[in-house]
Amino acid sequence: MLSAILHEGRNLLDSPIDFKGGEELAGHVRALRAASIKVSLFIAADEAQFALSEINWGILPGGGATKVVSELIPMRDAMYHALTGELIDGKKAAQWRLVNESVPRAQLEARVMQLANVLLQKNPVALKATKDAIRRVREMTYDNAEDYLIRAQEAANSFDNQGRKEGIHQFIDEKSYKPGLGTYDKSRAHRP
Repeated sequence: MLSAILHEGRNLLDSPIDFKGGEELAGHVRALRAASIKVSLFIAADEAQFALSEINWGILPGGGATKVVSELIPMRDAMYHALTGELIDGKKAAQWRLVNESVPRAQLEARVMQLANVLLQKNPVALKATKDAIRRVREMTYDNAEDYLIRAQEAANSFDNQGRKEGIHQFIDEKSYKPGLGTYDKSRAHRP
C-alpha cells in the first residue's frame, strides 16, 4: 500500500516524499541530494544514521553534498557535520532541519502513509506549481519572485483552471471549507 501511494504521488509530484529507516551511511549523500533536488518532504526514523564522513578519509564531501548540506541546514551545523564526520541520528537530522521530521522506526511507514494521503487530497497541479515556486524563488529578488509567481499561477491555471475555480467557489461563495483547516472537495471540480 505504501509503495502504491508513493508511486502515485511520484507520478504527480516527482518524488514528493522520501524516508530513511536504516543505518546505511552511503545513503546519506543520496538522502541529501534527494531532499534538495527532487524530494519535497523527507521523514527519517529516529534510529537512522547520517554522516558526511568524507573528512574521515582525508577528502572533502563531493558529489554535490557540500552544496546540498549548506542549503539545507544552518552554517554552523553544516560546518560541524562536514568537519567532524560524526554520525547523527534521525532526531538530530530533524533538529538541524536536514529532514522534515523524525519518528520511531516502528512508526515510520504509518507516518509516511499519513503524509502521502494528505498530499493526495491536494490539487496535483497546485502542488507541482507550489513545489517549483518554493525551489525557484529562493534565489530571486522579491520583485522577480512576485513576477515569477504571477506567471506560475497563470501557467497552472492553463493546466487546471476548473480546480482553482472550484476551490475558490467552495471557500468564498459556499463557505463550505476553510483553507487553513483542510482541502476543498476536489471531486466537485470537474462536474458538468
